[in-house]
Amino acid sequence: LAVLLAKGVADNAVADFLWAKAVVLTSPTVATLGMSLTIPLAMASDWGLHGLWPGPGGLMAAVAIVAGFVAINLSTAKDADATTGAGTDAAAQAPLTIAVEPE
Repeated sequence: LAVLLAKGVADNAVADFLWAKAVVLTSPTVATLGMSLTIPLAMASDWGLHGLWPGPGGLMAAVAIVAGFVAINLSTAKDADATTGAGTDAAAQAPLTIAVEPE
C-alpha cells in the first residue's frame, strides 16, 4: 500500500505540479507542446538503448513535433519581446505558490 501511495504521489502530484509550474513560467500552449516532446525523446531512447529505429512515418512525426515546439517557442519569445521590451515577463519570474487556508 505504501508503494502504491508513493507511486501515486510521484506520478500524479509531482507531474501536475511541474506542469503547473511550466504553465506559469511559459504559457499553456508551450507547456502542452513541451509534454508532447516525450514522443521523440522516447524514440531517441529506444534507438540509444535498444537499437530500435522508428519507421519513416515515426521520424517525420518526431521532426514535426520538435519543429512545432521550436516554432511556438520562437513565436512566444517574439511576443514577449514586443510586449515587455525585455524578453521576460515579470509575472513569469514569480515563484509558484499554493495558498492553503486554515480550517
